[in-house]
Amino acid sequence: MQKYNLFVLLPNTTDEQAAATSQAVVELIQNNSGSVISEEKLGKRKLSYPIKKVRHGFYLNYILDLTNLTREQTEKMWQELRHNVNILRFETSLYYDKKVSLKKEMPASVLSDEIVEKSFLAETAKKSKKEVKISLDDLDKKLDDILESESV
Repeated sequence: MQKYNLFVLLPNTTDEQAAATSQAVVELIQNNSGSVISEEKLGKRKLSYPIKKVRHGFYLNYILDLTNLTREQTEKMWQELRHNVNILRFETSLYYDKKVSLKKEMPASVLSDEIVEKSFLAETAKKSKKEVKISLDDLDKKLDDILESESV
């Protein structure tokens, strides 16, 4: 079963309008032989840049099963989402279950002890570096010494 993640951005609307648009999206998916596995309302947030002169949006996230859809049905569904006035943007991507461990998917050569040890040593070296703090008086003295020694 191939799962997809559908991320939808609605304009600054009330909760009732967002619920109605969400229901319309779910019906659209179900009418095209798809199924919604889960729906998550992420709420209102400020956009990082205005889209169609809108500064705040309502975010929705869906996990879909689209294995029964043909290519034509999928294209028709995306076309209808694009033409929906109540949707500012939407994005689809493959859904990866967060419980899947990367170690299981990586080849053994990548996870060799030498590479893990090198990355561990690099991380500890970064943590062990301490910043030396210099007072402003000491900094002024050093600057004066440098300027005096390099007479122009």
